[in-house]
Amino acid sequence: MTLSKTTSTSIHFLPHWVWWMGIIYMVTTLITYVFALPMRYQQLLGNVALTPVLATIQLGIDYVLIISLSVISFILVFHRKDKWITLLMGMALIAVPPNISGGSSLAGQLHILLHIPAGIVTVTVSSLALVLLIMEQLF
Repeated sequence: MTLSKTTSTSIHFLPHWVWWMGIIYMVTTLITYVFALPMRYQQLLGNVALTPVLATIQLGIDYVLIISLSVISFILVFHRKDKWITLLMGMALIAVPPNISGGSSLAGQLHILLHIPAGIVTVTVSSLALVLLIMEQLF
């Protein structure tokens, strides 16, 4: 009885320039969120149902979310530089959850220079999540 050995093919080679583009995307996303947080605080204060204490607590939760997801993303991406899926996961961890509240689009209202990076993050978030789900099934 002979046993056939099956091999799986996967893309392990990640070009260096793609990795750097992912890092630039992650840093750009992080910068847009940092600049958007004062606008987010003003938006929370404008809500009639929230007191200043609740708005501060909500902003603190946003800070913790952004910082913790950023740390996890950068550790993941720097630990496995050769994998496509880790780069996509790191980009998605930074971009998707904080963007649910519209954080990146607020940065574009602060200054014209932040409008382009904020627009790029806003446009790519949904497609990034979809590509991550597809790539997860492939690998």
